[in-house]
Amino acid sequence: MKSLTSLKKSLSAKQSAGCAAFKALFEEHLYSSQDRCVVEMHELLQSRQVSAQEALAVIKPHVKQGCEYPPSHRVKALQVLGWLTGHLQGAAASALMEDCASAKWKERLKRIATESYSPPLQQAVAVLLYRWALAHRSHDWGVGFQQALWDLEAE
Repeated sequence: MKSLTSLKKSLSAKQSAGCAAFKALFEEHLYSSQDRCVVEMHELLQSRQVSAQEALAVIKPHVKQGCEYPPSHRVKALQVLGWLTGHLQGAAASALMEDCASAKWKERLKRIATESYSPPLQQAVAVLLYRWALAHRSHDWGVGFQQALWDLEAE
């Protein structure tokens, strides 16, 4: 029987490999728009080979305000995030939505929408917040997303 330490090391190595694969798939999708990449990223998250925090760490540099990526890449990154949050189930879905519902992420999305001069990027943020507000309307998360939308409308 394997020891607890060796099991932890094995899991850690599996997650590291999963994170590298997730990042490679994400980058490939940004440049090629291959739908299979998004499906494979979904499978990595659903199987817990990649944690929600690791996935967001890969996506965040592509969406945050002031990044060097063009608006088209930022829109794709937001679409990937929306697709993943809409299709994950169980603990993986809860973990990802909990992180996306944080005050930091809501502020980041509002900043992107208000400071960007790209209408498609502004629309992508609004659509993402709207879908999250609708999907989680009976949860505190939904209320927070709805408030973020109202804040955008007020600005």
